[in-house]
Amino acid sequence: MLDWKTVKSCAPLAVVLLAGCDGEESAPSDPVLVAEGQSLYEEPVPGGNTFSCNTCHAQDDDEGLRRVGHPLGGATSRSTFKNGQLDAFEDAANSCLVEWMKADPWAPDDERWNALRAYVASGSGAEDDIDFQIAQPPGDVSGGDASAGRTLFNASCAQCHGVDGLGTERAIPVGALDLEPSYIARRVRTSGTPASPIYDGLTGGVMPFWSAQRLSDPELLDLVAYLSSNYVEPSDDPGDPQDPTDPQDPTDPEDPADPTDPEDPTDPTGCAATHPKVGQLAQLQNFFHDVGGTAEIIDDCTIEITGFSFDGEGIDVQIYGGFEGMYEDGFSMSENLVRDEPYLGETLRFTLPQGRTLDDVGGVSVWCVPVGADFGSGTFG
Repeated sequence: MLDWKTVKSCAPLAVVLLAGCDGEESAPSDPVLVAEGQSLYEEPVPGGNTFSCNTCHAQDDDEGLRRVGHPLGGATSRSTFKNGQLDAFEDAANSCLVEWMKADPWAPDDERWNALRAYVASGSGAEDDIDFQIAQPPGDVSGGDASAGRTLFNASCAQCHGVDGLGTERAIPVGALDLEPSYIARRVRTSGTPASPIYDGLTGGVMPFWSAQRLSDPELLDLVAYLSSNYVEPSDDPGDPQDPTDPQDPTDPEDPADPTDPEDPTDPTGCAATHPKVGQLAQLQNFFHDVGGTAEIIDDCTIEITGFSFDGEGIDVQIYGGFEGMYEDGFSMSENLVRDEPYLGETLRFTLPQGRTLDDVGGVSVWCVPVGADFGSGTFG
């Protein structure tokens, strides 16, 4: 991974905080250049995901919606970035491009930086250096006010998840999922790649974390109360006939995914079973969209999921291999699973792509590719 502290250039660079290497703001720019910069600021980056600078950072704090990051209007005059870890604005900008927008860093001589710098410099109120704290969620996340949580959600989280959590092109719908309370708190506080060279203590995902400065613990509890208002602890009874995740008999001749079917094109052939992980299981934990099932490593190149459940909704949802909490750095093992009918206890088989081995697989995820969301996953063991 690129070491941002080695990226030292006085050329105009940035997606988040723009300034010259001498720490001084650029001379006032003409309105046309500012307008070009505003378009760059508000539109997703080509080659990246659905995020833009404006997804996380308002230009100024009077726009009526609390975003996850501090406002950036006038931030070109800051002397340090990322809690003082970085001295150059371009380093901070490229870290956001790569970590949150999932795009390549822009080259030092890219002309787009001139316009983007002009737009950021045209704002005001964010000139001072910023300190923030990545806070772990409280041990007890009960006691929040669901009504207050809904109001707060629609004034903040709706930027990505839509009003009442109905979803947008940036993030999945969460308003009616009745999520597990501690999971909500963890995602809000520590979402982000664990391999980040900038942030410590993140636990996976592309959703930006809410720092203690942008969201208080009492507000977090209100959000948890709203998003988990009808949450029910799952039953431990695997034989519940009403449980839609109850797996079908894999030998049922009416099961279209019967792994013993000689016509099954996914039936692996010629793959050895010598790797020590062969036979390991991973129980899929549901986070969104009714995901369930048990993944098993069949041989050195094949993974099978039995009793697979998924409501079929999403944008582009694939089975990803990788390591727990790091599926954004993983790899696909399937086509898009989105369809009109839900998966109810089906059996699916996947072959590792060329160049991948079981050494690259610590678990599997039902992964929403465009927004980097883990719908459900499990770790082999």
